[in-house]
Amino acid sequence: MNNQLKREIIDIKAECFIIPNGAGPLSSFMKSSHDDLRKIVELNDLDPDDQSHLFVQIWLTNTDELASENLIRHSFSIKNWDCGFDGGEAEYVPHKIFENVKEGGKTKIRLPGWKRVGNQATNVIWDITVTCVQNKYRYRDYGPFENCLKAVC
Repeated sequence: MNNQLKREIIDIKAECFIIPNGAGPLSSFMKSSHDDLRKIVELNDLDPDDQSHLFVQIWLTNTDELASENLIRHSFSIKNWDCGFDGGEAEYVPHKIFENVKEGGKTKIRLPGWKRVGNQATNVIWDITVTCVQNKYRYRDYGPFENCLKAVC
């Protein structure tokens, strides 16, 4: 992990489902997004120079502990912190993160973000244990998680 990515790492849990808009390579995104997407690849211990990455759009939710139906698009609270993710690209992750993960299975996703107490903000890395549950949320008509992943890739 390069120096710019050294941040405090904070563990959280979330449920994850795929938004079936298709998956695309880095070249299908605007150039202004490339650095952020490459950072996500690197944070997840994948090769940022590997051209085979397809980016899948996901939704993370945790209504129990974090009281948020959409962690990426809406901020959330932990303790006395206001928390969030860096940029809109946080909802696009490399499909390889989900290799061999089936409906109800768990995996880890690391995403860059921030926490704020009052006016003091700190950059962090969210180390998210996700449970993949396509059938519980929107787009359940696409079948279980692994089928939806296959369909979009």
